[in-house]
Amino acid sequence: MDKTLPRYTEDKKFFDALRNPYVEIITGDLVQTPEGWRQKGVDLLIGINMLSKAFLDHYDCAILIAGDRDFKQLVTAIKNQTGKRVYGVYLFEEIPEDFKTTYDDSHMIEDAMRLGIV
Repeated sequence: MDKTLPRYTEDKKFFDALRNPYVEIITGDLVQTPEGWRQKGVDLLIGINMLSKAFLDHYDCAILIAGDRDFKQLVTAIKNQTGKRVYGVYLFEEIPEDFKTTYDDSHMIEDAMRLGIV
């Protein structure tokens, strides 16, 4: 059995629970690697989507569920260039403090769910 199948099932349940008219879930291409199946290109797709929709004024604030520091420049650009607010929700406690403070506000996923943010 492919060792990534249980994770895919868990991720699908999580994504299905998040779906509503205000949530857009971005997925990339599934690519097989020696470690199993992985999504590729997701960070870039999220960046293009968030930045273009900010400039098109499709939202007032965004909630980014990610702990990847690669998004720090995206969050900064959106805030500085469009004045939009960006809130962060992350899955792990160990994200860099300077990335946490880039957001207008940020929460661990469990706290965000309890507070009704996601």
